[in-house]
Amino acid sequence: MISIFLGIIVVVMAGAVLYQLGSILLPVVIAVFVSYVFKPLVIYLDKLKVPRAVSIVVVLGIVAGGIYGLYSIIKASGASFVAAAPKYEQRFNTLVADLKVIATEYGVDLDAALQNGFDFSTINSVLTNGLNSLLSLMSNFFLILLFTLFILAGTGTVAVKIKRAFNAQRAEQIGEVIRRIDEKVRKYLLTKTLLNLLMGLVSAGTLALFGVDFALLWGFFAFLLNFIPNIGSVVANILPALITLLQFGAPGTAALVLVLLIVQQNLIGNVLEPRIMASGLNLSPLVVLMSLVFWGWLWGIPGMILAAPLTAIIRIVCEQIPQLHLIAVLIGGVDSDSPIRKQQRLLVNPTKGK
Repeated sequence: MISIFLGIIVVVMAGAVLYQLGSILLPVVIAVFVSYVFKPLVIYLDKLKVPRAVSIVVVLGIVAGGIYGLYSIIKASGASFVAAAPKYEQRFNTLVADLKVIATEYGVDLDAALQNGFDFSTINSVLTNGLNSLLSLMSNFFLILLFTLFILAGTGTVAVKIKRAFNAQRAEQIGEVIRRIDEKVRKYLLTKTLLNLLMGLVSAGTLALFGVDFALLWGFFAFLLNFIPNIGSVVANILPALITLLQFGAPGTAALVLVLLIVQQNLIGNVLEPRIMASGLNLSPLVVLMSLVFWGWLWGIPGMILAAPLTAIIRIVCEQIPQLHLIAVLIGGVDSDSPIRKQQRLLVNPTKGK
């Protein structure tokens, strides 16, 4: 009982620290995940005998160019969207008025359903706040680049330092934790980034074919929001469909756009992604939802984007600590190659692991 009580206190204190230091820790966490994506490139250049300094400069150039490009796109598209917001708000109010008239003919009182003040300004506020949050985060790109520089510069040295700092058994245990985190998180982030990039390009291309305003912005949202499990893809499909409806005033066109976006999302997210990623992060759906709420509360939209890999890291660490095995099991399903499953197989069939 005392251990549980102390555990709750530790979790609450850790959450408070993460919340208060969010502006400092978030660039560090992003830099860690950026390094996960580009570490294979550094290792590949090392194999080609390219000096480490040159490899890091190449990677930092790619990261800096990507961040600056995204910053420019978001800033320009966001400003255009804010400028066009009054036009869309007027069309939205006209559409709501028409729906009220049609509903009244069928004896439905939409005024009562909409009495809480649901209007376009709510949607506009959410989008504007989200864009401002991303712009504020990207404005710290110098810090992200600096942290990424030091992380990539230390590639390959962590294992050596661990062996020097701990005895053989402890060093092997810590090394196993780091290896599994590297393997799982890097594969997830690299695969997810490439597939989301494909998703964003396909979505932007589809919307551009229909002549939807800000197609590039919605494509970027599709790329970004699909990092958020379950919820992100829904929002990424509904927003451009709503804009299509407001822009053309044609429900059929908006419905067709929505169907195409959903089909594309399912083909890439539910057919292609499982074939490439295989087991993924191995988290239960309930834990994913709870992690979205927790990390979203801590760090907003960036926290929701990072929620899945952060929670997976916690699960992997818990797998390696006997006292925390139960937590690892509760957080998600057990991999076929996890230490817990290996121990279970040995208990059932001691000769199988030999």
